Amino acid sequence: MRILSREEMNLLEAVQSDFPLTRRPFQDIGKRAGLTEQAAITCLEKLKKEHYIREISILLNARKIGYKSTLVALKADESAMERIVPRINAHPGVSHNYLRDGSFNIWFTLTIPAETDYNPEVTSLLNDDSLSFLILPSLRIFKIGVKFGVAENTSPPVSALSAHSDDTVISLSEFEKELIRKLQVDFPLDPEPWSILAHSCNIAMDRLLEYISTWKKRGVIKRIAAFLRHRNLGYKANGMACYTIPAEDIQKAGF
Repeated sequence: MRILSREEMNLLEAVQSDFPLTRRPFQDIGKRAGLTEQAAITCLEKLKKEHYIREISILLNARKIGYKSTLVALKADESAMERIVPRINAHPGVSHNYLRDGSFNIWFTLTIPAETDYNPEVTSLLNDDSLSFLILPSLRIFKIGVKFGVAENTSPPVSALSAHSDDTVISLSEFEKELIRKLQVDFPLDPEPWSILAHSCNIAMDRLLEYISTWKKRGVIKRIAAFLRHRNLGYKANGMACYTIPAEDIQKAGF
């Protein structure tokens, strides 16, 4: 990958923060990076084409809208991987899928409706009774999200989100559910992106922003931001640590 300019690094830093709920959010994003609105949009288009940015999208709190999540550890040989990995990636509830060292070598996250059982869902997804897997559901979220320091004189990656302590499910109307489904798209790189999204949702832009603002206050939406391809930015390591901790120390260790 090439060496990024100072403006590009500043912009990548800026778009990891929550997007403004204004008619022309790229004006504000550009100001954070010292760029004009159009220069910011053009630069973001280039950074996406070059695979520095995976997507710009809404990050939802699945628990608040009636979903639950688990980490699944799968034991698969090389021949099974070619068959299984595409199936896993095609599941709409899978957000991360990694090959790791160890006998359980495929690890993926799975989010499903709260009333659905994990084991039948994973069994159906894999469609192979010979594969061994572990279901490791999340019981409490202590921290989620990361912000990569890419601009000059910035810190290493830090948590961008703190856990929302209230997991009470929010009651949504059918219209609101459909609205949330339609909003789970890559953010339009346009001077008036909210207008484009509102048109696709068949709703006035001001009304759409009211919904989003309310959902953010109620914890349904965690943030709207860019998600980067960290390896292309020079972050080569991505590890996972597991600890055995006495029950009385879990909360202290988690935070």
